[in-house]
Amino acid sequence: MSARLKFALAVVLCGVFFHAGAAPAVDFDRQVRPILSDNCFACHGPDEKQRMAKLRLDVKEGMFADRGGHPVIIPGDAAASRLFQRIGAKEKQQRMPPPYSERTLTDQQIDLIRKWIDQGATWEMHWAYVAPKRPDAPRVRRPLAGNAMLSFETDGVRVTAALGINAQRDIAAVMYAGDPLKKRLDVVLAAWRRAHRGDEQLVVTGTGALEPTEGVTLAGRLAPADYRALLRRARVFVAAPRREDYGIAPLEALADGCLLVTTPAPGPYPALGLARQLDPRLVSDDLVTALRTALDSPRPGYGERAAALLTPFRRAAVDRTIADDVLPLLLPGCSP
Repeated sequence: MSARLKFALAVVLCGVFFHAGAAPAVDFDRQVRPILSDNCFACHGPDEKQRMAKLRLDVKEGMFADRGGHPVIIPGDAAASRLFQRIGAKEKQQRMPPPYSERTLTDQQIDLIRKWIDQGATWEMHWAYVAPKRPDAPRVRRPLAGNAMLSFETDGVRVTAALGINAQRDIAAVMYAGDPLKKRLDVVLAAWRRAHRGDEQLVVTGTGALEPTEGVTLAGRLAPADYRALLRRARVFVAAPRREDYGIAPLEALADGCLLVTTPAPGPYPALGLARQLDPRLVSDDLVTALRTALDSPRPGYGERAAALLTPFRRAAVDRTIADDVLPLLLPGCSP
């Protein structure tokens, strides 16, 4: 099955295109803290006399405690987090809150906490203790000087491929880490620590589960327009997914003129085949070497060739593939 057909089939089955930053984030202070306060703080809160197992869930230090190799919360991995294991336990003797407390979490509340952890478990101080802050004045984005653009639109993907070579790209690399575990944020950060030089910056977006370190800037979750503006300032988009079943973020990066550096990954991953055609040096498990190659010796004409390779992902092309190839598979006997 061709990459174009796989992509079109995904459109039909999913119903919509997912794009970077669009997934709704769980708000800790508004959605998660009230659940913990109502059901957990009586035994794991500020009252030292009532506190059990020396565990506090009302402060950040307690929420992210290691607990002898059994972390209460592992940002990005609910299944491995002790908190989720206990609130979701099937056995009554393991489940929290315990039956004798006369408190019970609903399935919806348990799932909400799971989503919060998988999204990075961003912890926020209660609003009452946060000093009011005047909003920043709107920022004026730096224009991309001397850069001719080729634009077309497909569902959820605004394809804007650089045709010129003089774009002022002041960010070395960008990574989208909406699911830090699936996107292997740890692998990318480890590679970047070894690869980056001088004042080069990797901007990580899509998650709040990261403390800024040398050479790394955390952008958090961005609105789609702001995310695409960020891509148009970046030289490289880096990815290291465990598996990529859809992969809209790398396609957006190619569309906005980034060089794609990625590890091989199972799954349809349509951008992987494009990356190999554009520059096979940039597709490798050795991310350090691939990153330096992209930053130090990019192949001329990468943007122009990317624009051509993205042609099958135009709206008209996808619609035609759905009508000619996908619908007959799903609805035998149906002719366009």
